[in-house]
Amino acid sequence: PDEQRAGVAEEWLARFVPVLEQQLSRQPYLTGRFGLADIALGCTMELSPLLRFDLSSYPSLRAWLERLQARDSWRAASAT
Repeated sequence: PDEQRAGVAEEWLARFVPVLEQQLSRQPYLTGRFGLADIALGCTMELSPLLRFDLSSYPSLRAWLERLQARDSWRAASAT
């Protein structure tokens, strides 16, 4: 792994994850309804364990990821 890239990714996550948490605490999906923003950010956020980025203090974000991953279309796309 490239430590510099990982560090940049961690900084990005630390900056923007609280914004996502706040947004998702008010509605089930980023814009209120499932859409492209959820797909784009969901694909990124579900990789956070690879960076060892702890999402435990972001309950709304974790619940959102669970909703995404429970979708049939998400599971089908992830299986390939």
